[in-house]
Amino acid sequence: TPAGPLRAECRRRLQTVAERAGEARASLRPAKLPEAAEALAEILADLRDLRKTVGRTETAGPGIPHLLALLEEKEQLAFRALTAAAGLVFDAWTESPTAVAGGELEVTVTLWNGGPFPLRVPQSAGSLASSRGWLESSHVFSLQAPDEEGRVRDSAGPLGTLDPGSRGTATPSIRIAADAPVTVPYFLREPREGPFYDFGTVDPSLRGLPFGPEPLEAIVRVELEIGERSVPLTLRRPVVTRNRDLALGETRRPIRLVPRIEVEVAPDLLVWPENLGDREALEIQLRLHGEDARSGRLDLDTPPGWPAGESPTFVLSSSRRELGTFLEVGRPGDIDRGRYIADVAAVTEENERHALAVPLVRHPHVRPRPVPKPSRVEISTFDLVLPPLRRVGYVRGAADRVPETLSAVGIPLEEIPPGRLTEIDLGGYDALIVGSRAYESAPALHEATPRLNRYVREGGLLLVQFQRWEYFREGRPPVPVEMEGRGRRTTDETAPVEILRPGHRAFTWPNRIGPDDWEGWVQERGLYYPTSWGEKVTPLLSLSEPGDPGQRGSLLVAEVGEGTWVYTGLAFFRQLPAGVPGGFRLFANLLGLEAPQ
Repeated sequence: TPAGPLRAECRRRLQTVAERAGEARASLRPAKLPEAAEALAEILADLRDLRKTVGRTETAGPGIPHLLALLEEKEQLAFRALTAAAGLVFDAWTESPTAVAGGELEVTVTLWNGGPFPLRVPQSAGSLASSRGWLESSHVFSLQAPDEEGRVRDSAGPLGTLDPGSRGTATPSIRIAADAPVTVPYFLREPREGPFYDFGTVDPSLRGLPFGPEPLEAIVRVELEIGERSVPLTLRRPVVTRNRDLALGETRRPIRLVPRIEVEVAPDLLVWPENLGDREALEIQLRLHGEDARSGRLDLDTPPGWPAGESPTFVLSSSRRELGTFLEVGRPGDIDRGRYIADVAAVTEENERHALAVPLVRHPHVRPRPVPKPSRVEISTFDLVLPPLRRVGYVRGAADRVPETLSAVGIPLEEIPPGRLTEIDLGGYDALIVGSRAYESAPALHEATPRLNRYVREGGLLLVQFQRWEYFREGRPPVPVEMEGRGRRTTDETAPVEILRPGHRAFTWPNRIGPDDWEGWVQERGLYYPTSWGEKVTPLLSLSEPGDPGQRGSLLVAEVGEGTWVYTGLAFFRQLPAGVPGGFRLFANLLGLEAPQ
């Protein structure tokens, strides 16, 4: 805190503010809020004057910045209380949820004086401002009185005074700067370096905030007449788009600046193993979305030595703003195991190049947020031999993307709805796979468990990916297996792996698993390992982290009757969608445990 006379003055004036606030609080009534406005106006004036006094002081010391921050916080609270008590309602919105660089946007601004005090509204009192460089120039506007239908007439002229119970409106149009950046979270403006954000170009004041400032803001400066006091007020409101839903009511969302053409590649990772060597080309699936009519061609920039097909044309119109299409990338004659990048771009007839998509992450409980995705596809190539499989059934788990990846490498997969497991003939499947946490997301699996275990005893292969502890505590496995607490896991994706039975078929056929197959794993090795099991169960791996003697429950195999039961906590649900070669090779071997060599 400041010292000397300034400290005494601050104490005296803050005590006065506190006394007035106490008096206003004691007399406050929800039905008579305006009665508190005069006291709040005095409090606001006192805080503003004190902050100016402290800001002009020549006294140095660490307490001054903290005091100024505190006074600013209290001033904002007093400002909000005064505008609420005075019945001032300021709003700004646009009908379009999105805009494009170089385009135009019409904004509607309203100021309603719902209290008993007159408002002085100077000419050109309003303005629009952007924290993200959207505006080519400053935009000012004047509030006008709307007609009976709510429209603004240019002939009405600007308001001088907004009387109690009346409303002022403006509909300014703005042109967005041609170089205005697309709306993305501030921490994603630069590409991530692995799991790390790049804050090199980020304003230090934003670092650590969940969101950045609003992109477009409406501002209006007025003077509130309370008795003999004239209180200057600067009202601010982010420009939003409004949606009305009969069930949810009104929802508000910030407007977004989007690419004129979005080019989304899905999936953005393709696998091309050796067993698909006879396939001449891969298809890259695209979705184009245009904000206005555009036409042009699609370009594919392939890795060196990779042949690309022709560049097809596209046409987006006002009646057809979305377009699904594909590009082909050919396989080179000689290819090494590795990762390759192919970039896609939509090039318009005006020679505009678009190579970005900004899809929204949507959940009911949070605001939708855009996540930028470059228009590119990653291709993972590796050696893979599949066992002889004719038909493999798959029960999808929670948020499970494994089925698509297995089909992509040539495994003849059929997805089985959990409710049909008790009806269909399971004997026609070479193997059955249960997705991760399927017993949690699909209750019908519990009823089907006896049939699945009988399928194993009669000669089938049942591969169960990680499940939570209920799977073991409720006795679902066909052999005794237990999980203590929440099981064990290996969080380090580079943790050393020891093969306990090197000669086991899981590591020798049809793919020989070596050290390279444990490279490049993402996020973790595995999770939800059982902790104890019976004599019929064979652990195949031991995984260890610093301070951990080694977990042996990540991959268990048991001969049950004439068949085989496999439980694996290895994080295949992460490795296969990420195109990790070792994940595919080991998974293929596990599917071949019952296949003839």
